[in-house]
Parts: sequence; structure tokens; C-alpha cells
Amino acid sequence: MSSTDAHFVLQLHRSRAEELRAEANADRLARSLTGQPRHGRSGRWSGLWHRTAGRTVR
Repeated sequence: MSSTDAHFVLQLHRSRAEELRAEANADRLARSLTGQPRHGRSGRWSGLWHRTAGRTVR
């Protein structure tokens, strides 16, 4: 048990951060195993390319 409220809050914050990191790692692993693309089928940057392809540079 912690001796002060500050130590308790710090322990709580660290344990929650560890839980969130573990959850993110599990999600990342599951995504890599299923082969599910992160940003859709064509990728993140292809939409940007298509939107800017019609513009002219002066």
C-alpha cells in the first residue's frame, strides 16, 4: 500500500497506462494476424493523391 495520496494516484495512473498499452498491443497483434488493413483497402494516402491530382501548381 502506498504511504501518501500522491503515491496512490501515481500507482493508479501507471497501472492504467500499462493496461492501455497491453490492450493496444493486443489489438495491433490481432489486426496483423487477420490481415485487416488499417486504413481501408487502398491505404491512407491514396485518397489524398486522388484529391490533389486535378489541381494545377502555379
